[in-house]
Amino acid sequence: VKRVGHLEALLPSDYYPGKQAFELQSSIYVGRYGPLRRQDRKPESLFLCKSFIFQYEPSGYCFQVGEEIADEVQIVDIMDDATGLNHAAALKSLPTYVNEVGHDLSRLQNVFISDYEDRSIEYNFVLPDNQKLKVGDCTELLTNYYSAYERNRQRHGYGRANLYEGKRGDDHLASYIKDRLRERSDTLNVVTTIDLFQMVDVWESLRENVCKPIQKLLKRFLESGDSPLSNLQLVGLRRVFWLRNRFEEIVNLKSNKLQEEESDEDCFIQRALVAQCRSELSSIGFHPYFLTRALHDERKLESGNSIASEIQKEAVEEACFTLRRRVIRPFDEAVWCPIGRTLQKRLGVLVAEKLWSVEQTTDGTKVVSAQKELLESLIQAGEKSAAEVRLAASNRDLSKLSFHAGIGNGMILTGQLSDMLRLGKRTKSFFLDHQANTPKGYIAAVAKCISYMDSVVLGDLVPQGSENILLDHDELFVMRSTNLGGSDKLSELASVPVSLGEFEGAEPNVSWYIVWQVLFLVEAFAKAYCGENSVTGRLCDRLGVPPLLGQFATQRGIQTAVDKGFKKLCRPSTKIIYKPQLDLPQSIRRSRAHASPLVERVHAAGGNARLTPVNKETPPAAGKNKPVSSKKTKSAGTGGKRIAAVLIWQGKPDEPIEGGWPDGWTKQTYERQNGETKGQTDSYWYSRTGKKLRSINEIQRFLAFLDKNNGDEEIAWAAMKGKSPPKLPTEAQDLGQHIALKEAHL
Repeated sequence: VKRVGHLEALLPSDYYPGKQAFELQSSIYVGRYGPLRRQDRKPESLFLCKSFIFQYEPSGYCFQVGEEIADEVQIVDIMDDATGLNHAAALKSLPTYVNEVGHDLSRLQNVFISDYEDRSIEYNFVLPDNQKLKVGDCTELLTNYYSAYERNRQRHGYGRANLYEGKRGDDHLASYIKDRLRERSDTLNVVTTIDLFQMVDVWESLRENVCKPIQKLLKRFLESGDSPLSNLQLVGLRRVFWLRNRFEEIVNLKSNKLQEEESDEDCFIQRALVAQCRSELSSIGFHPYFLTRALHDERKLESGNSIASEIQKEAVEEACFTLRRRVIRPFDEAVWCPIGRTLQKRLGVLVAEKLWSVEQTTDGTKVVSAQKELLESLIQAGEKSAAEVRLAASNRDLSKLSFHAGIGNGMILTGQLSDMLRLGKRTKSFFLDHQANTPKGYIAAVAKCISYMDSVVLGDLVPQGSENILLDHDELFVMRSTNLGGSDKLSELASVPVSLGEFEGAEPNVSWYIVWQVLFLVEAFAKAYCGENSVTGRLCDRLGVPPLLGQFATQRGIQTAVDKGFKKLCRPSTKIIYKPQLDLPQSIRRSRAHASPLVERVHAAGGNARLTPVNKETPPAAGKNKPVSSKKTKSAGTGGKRIAAVLIWQGKPDEPIEGGWPDGWTKQTYERQNGETKGQTDSYWYSRTGKKLRSINEIQRFLAFLDKNNGDEEIAWAAMKGKSPPKLPTEAQDLGQHIALKEAHL
């Protein structure tokens, strides 16, 4: 007779049918969520690399425990190393199939989460208050992962920002790219903190448990076509190689630093580790299939998507990450018209076609030859897009030139706008720049009000109309030429967005579209991938635009500062009210005071580079800096007196950073001398003019603002901090310095 139950220790005759409704006074143990195997426990560095390889899918199903492993934060991961999906043991575990209520208040939570000795996650079933289960009744098991799962909800389109703020999920390319760029940047920041010992362990594990199994499946797929290869695995092979290249850059930097130091025992060990790391990295090769067929292979994967679409999407994401400081908000319909978005994808694929094949070569001649071929292909793609702009304008196919409003539903401009417009001041840059974070819908409304106020002043009339202007978030806008007055050489570029409903009889500003939607993109790709720093003139000649306009756009860059008027005057017509979560059952509330605070860390938000435990008693990982509290407290063992941190290192920054460190930058490292964090270190970075920065993320933001302001640290610092920049000269100066514009009194 077949035995039943989890341990298969009982017979069917051991059970007898219930006759009454089932009332639950306590809880039923559902099972353990994880860990389920010894190898489910991973060091944080290894897990984060694996999560990146599988497009952050494992990050939505992991949790952190207080106990360290290999001197690192320990992550419990129930995903298979070769697939990025639930492993066999997890698929046999009931908690794997427990759904969550999310933000749907019609669904009642009946599964609650606890931890066992801060090492594992346990699920327990509790009936909601005033509910009973009769014999034969079924109920869905539902838990609540609270804010810890919010990023995964947003990826799938049912997070709070999706429901209330108009955020799109991963099915929307712009949102997908934006989230992936943030997560890729987080991963790169983690890579810079991994020491050589960890690096060797990480790549030994990735080579044996990730690369080899996937390569076997790929070989079978290419030979017979019947291998169950998923898009996560196929794209994962490319991501492994991309990650390998980033690690190789770190190893080279460490090797160069070791050559400058005096030889001692520790230095000898470090050099041996560098050699071992290089050996591990050299064993990770790029599969030839990606160099020849993958970008154009139309065979279908298990997901239903073609191989070409998945690999091209990855190639475009890589290009967007490389150009993240230059090409702002890629594929965003409020910043890029359909022709510009198509060109971005076309240029990203061209980079993969021409340069992936020479990523491993040491022959400089081949690299230069590939870069020259790529440059010509980029320019030809730009010529094609410029021709599409002119054709769309002549045929009045405005759908190819349109932008989304870029504002939320129910946004209004308050009556204070009329007071601002009566001053009659607007800088020319408002009409010349391409602004990424000031919505087209707002700019169009301001331009319309300026035109109206001009007519009021000229006609000596009394202003009429409502104080509040409702902005239409569904409207599409096209850029139309506007008159700056005078004989400014940049006037050909001046434009304002106009809604399609009011565009009758107007003409699109073809020069603006070619400069900002075509030339700017091609120039950014050429500089990043072809080493061409003086390609603007050649592009202007090939695309048929005046050189002055091209120089203005490429040196000015896309503006990221938000217009002050938009921040002060544009607001929702009604306040967004987030619906609260449901109350907990009484049986759970009674035991809440004794429950572990692990609920908030059951699932890491998808793609989080650092997972923070809620349990405040958990000590920080060795070598990890704990953020300094802004609240001043007395330090233990010092009589309440704080001891100043001691400077233990000063010199040129040694962290790898894209493009290298600018000249004149320094780094200082301090060691804390008291309190619970005694012995921990804090590092600060100082720019050439003494600007103090506290993290790599802040440095990257500052460098991005430097790029946009031609290296002027004062203006870049003010822009990053949201302050008014120093007053610029009144006359327009040389474009190689500041592109400063006189304020136009309209």
